[in-house]
Amino acid sequence: MSDQRCAGKIRIVLADDHAAARDSIRGLLERQPDLEVVGVAADGREAVEQTLRLHPDVIIMDINMPFSGIEAAGLIRRQDTRVWIIAISVILEPNMVAGMNQAGADECMPKTAPPQRLFEAIRQHRDAARADAAPV
Repeated sequence: MSDQRCAGKIRIVLADDHAAARDSIRGLLERQPDLEVVGVAADGREAVEQTLRLHPDVIIMDINMPFSGIEAAGLIRRQDTRVWIIAISVILEPNMVAGMNQAGADECMPKTAPPQRLFEAIRQHRDAARADAAPV
């Protein structure tokens, strides 16, 4: 893990095709002093582009959007094995969760989950990255 990924704020790309959901989640994230939204995307293609260009620590991605979250997660995971992928959806059907897991998502959660659950998932990545970077 690079020093940039281990130090400072946790850098996030947020991808959701619904502007209201994107804005709401972004507002919650930006109120956290240790989190920084560095990019937003309205579809899977933009999510891939933003992630490969910005190299965030975490991407929060809606599953159901144009060029699906499953397709985007697969492309992102093949290019960047370090980014933590959190999949979100209004409805988490078992086949959707299985598809995201196969594509490389680290976590799947409903959009209706309490914000604290999302924050904990994001911070879990930071803590794992620090443990990986610690000298033995």
